[in-house]
Amino acid sequence: MNDPVKTGPIKTGPVQTGRLLLISESVGTPTPARGILNYSAGLLACCKRLGVETTLLAETPETIASSATDIVRFLVEGTYDGAIRHKPHWKHLYVKYVQALRERGTRTAPAPVPSRAFVPAHASALPEMEKVAPHLAWIDAFMPVTRFYSDSTLKASYNLPPPIVDARGFDFVLMDAFHYAHPLTDKGARVMLVIHDLIPLDELAGRYRFTFDQKFRTALERATELIFVSAATREEFGRRFPDHAARLPWSVFSPVIRPDLQAASQTASTGPKPERPRFVSILSNEPRKNIAPLVDAFAKMGDRAELVIIGSVPARSFPDAGSNVQFVGQVTEDQKTELLHSASALVFPSLSEGFGIPIVEGALFGLPVVCSDLPVFREIAGDLAIFFDPRSVASLARRLDEVASNPAGFHQQATFLRDRCIASYGADAATARLAKLLGLQQAS
Repeated sequence: MNDPVKTGPIKTGPVQTGRLLLISESVGTPTPARGILNYSAGLLACCKRLGVETTLLAETPETIASSATDIVRFLVEGTYDGAIRHKPHWKHLYVKYVQALRERGTRTAPAPVPSRAFVPAHASALPEMEKVAPHLAWIDAFMPVTRFYSDSTLKASYNLPPPIVDARGFDFVLMDAFHYAHPLTDKGARVMLVIHDLIPLDELAGRYRFTFDQKFRTALERATELIFVSAATREEFGRRFPDHAARLPWSVFSPVIRPDLQAASQTASTGPKPERPRFVSILSNEPRKNIAPLVDAFAKMGDRAELVIIGSVPARSFPDAGSNVQFVGQVTEDQKTELLHSASALVFPSLSEGFGIPIVEGALFGLPVVCSDLPVFREIAGDLAIFFDPRSVASLARRLDEVASNPAGFHQQATFLRDRCIASYGADAATARLAKLLGLQQAS
């Protein structure tokens, strides 16, 4: 079995306590990227277990009050008093654009260190927080900065100096994905950059690619070490950027199964079972998610099976989808739990991924997993998934038909995969590995 944490030449002595600043757009704004949010949530759960004091750099709008309740409400709802939404208004962008043009001539001037404030977090900040955003309950404090992530992206786009983050007093600064920021730290503090994948380097173009390149370059310049979510991503990074791979110490720390999701997988289903085999797929509407061949394969299966697609995938994008394909959109965690309980199998047809959280989620519910034959999916599942060629509709349809014809025949294989994923990515094992990675002494 692959160990999901492999450590390169990182050498640190154990410390009794630790303070960590999390810089994460997916956690610190109301517009999360699902995969990165899940990664950060699992890491926060491990930090809580270890007693690491965790502070989140949270973006806030201009008019928000500096209280934990207001910050949490903004992060959870994406609105404040029903008026402010986390989308830069066109007038705001225009003003920033004019400022950018004016500042181009002085972009090398040193920027002042910004003032900072800390807002203690508490579980009562929002009564429903445990249900809608349990990861926020694992944060000890917020460091609110007005429009931080929005403005840093804008500055990257216009080639202005990255914003300074006053991270003095923290033992660890964890940048979850590439951020255009300059953490100001104490001597000896560790700035850890999490690299989920390199997919934007192949998919983005024009201004979007320029902005990403700015974030990519700046984050690598500021980092003192790298954390990869999979060995496959680490190997790809080493091939494409051998100089950075040789210069920076690295480790592999894979996503953690969130304790609440593992508990939900062990509860009994309250909904009815469908009359025909149901396949569930958790996807976003991106070309690399390979949705069209999946829809075509189910068109060939007809009434023998049905497909439920969870995620921001509009049905209008696939007008030829048959009646056996349902697009349910974004769902709550409770709704996702019920859909996974009702499923006969999970299918994940991606062409490229940095990891593959849906595979772990499906396995957690004891489902056979039908997925693309990618190195990173082999890293997760070994030989316990049902693999197919993601560029062949015939290969996919054949595998789907095998499972639909006899779902019970894959029960033992699915059970072994569940055990493998819990052993590799469960909270207990991950907490011990994070303690080792951070050089902390885990409480007995």
